[in-house]
Amino acid sequence: MVTTYTVTGPSSGSIGEPQTYSVALGSGTLASPVTIVVNSNGAPGSVQPSQIRLTNDNRIATFTYTRQTAGQTLLSFTNSGDLVDPDSLVYTATIPVVTRYVVSGPSTGAVGQPQTISISLLHGFLAEPVTITVTASGDCVVSPGTVQLTNSTRAALVQLTALSKGQCVLQFSNNGQLSDSVDLLYTAIEANTGLPLPEMPNSEGRCGVAVPGVPNSATVEDFITAFTLVEAIELSNLDSGGSAIDCNRLNKALLDAYTELASAKLLLSAQAGRVIDANLNRWMLIIARYYLDSVRRRPDVTADYERVVNKLAELSNSSGDATGGAARVYNHNGKRAVFTQESLKHFTSRTHGIL
Repeated sequence: MVTTYTVTGPSSGSIGEPQTYSVALGSGTLASPVTIVVNSNGAPGSVQPSQIRLTNDNRIATFTYTRQTAGQTLLSFTNSGDLVDPDSLVYTATIPVVTRYVVSGPSTGAVGQPQTISISLLHGFLAEPVTITVTASGDCVVSPGTVQLTNSTRAALVQLTALSKGQCVLQFSNNGQLSDSVDLLYTAIEANTGLPLPEMPNSEGRCGVAVPGVPNSATVEDFITAFTLVEAIELSNLDSGGSAIDCNRLNKALLDAYTELASAKLLLSAQAGRVIDANLNRWMLIIARYYLDSVRRRPDVTADYERVVNKLAELSNSSGDATGGAARVYNHNGKRAVFTQESLKHFTSRTHGIL
């Protein structure tokens, strides 16, 4: 006959990280199934699931506890049968300390075309603000040369511009105790959109940025990653039959897509605007693809686009009086404005002037 059960798991961890605990029956046979109830005794956090059913066939189960704030939690246990409950467990959640930062950006680009380099703290708490210094060798300039990161401002952008063809190396250092990012090698090539792109991933940065300085905005490289290099070449040359990516046409489509979304954002509530920001990259890609696929538009391209349009309509309706009850999105490819309250639901290629 089973008389006991055990609960084992970690005694400490980082805030926000789920911790897994195991509940196991002792030796013997259960007369009937038993339910174990886990209680966090009012401490902030969540237990999932808070009730666990054990049987002779299922003698072991797990639950997770996640605490969002630093401090201690007493986890206690009761059961629906006559088993002896184990001692309570003490779990201590701590705030992890930031140990390093990461740098991301293109490895290739055109001479004179500014490229955006992102510098971001990894997860954790920063004891004090840290200044990151960026230096560039070769014929390249970086602006600004230093950025400050804090617990509230955890990412920053710098602009890299190559003044002549060749390579330069970006190096990073900080005035704190963080581990520095590895050097970033950047290759500048002469701007010529008629030349074929090299094979991926070396084409990263080749076409520059459609919307400079806007975090999460889509680039030609994002378009290639999402829809393949072959489709990028085909859609940017539908009327010319070219065999290389037309950077100007792709960037124009991405810019038009961004303008469409930015216009909508201006006329929506702040909360709806944040939804657009969160989906900016993906929605720009979908809308740009729809604009480009204009000769014999494919059903899947149209369906993806209409899902974005319907989402904008939902955001407009949810904004309510924030836009005076008649929010509208300006169409930058045509001359008409499209009202999202009703007619945005019928916002098709006829309003874009691209067929």
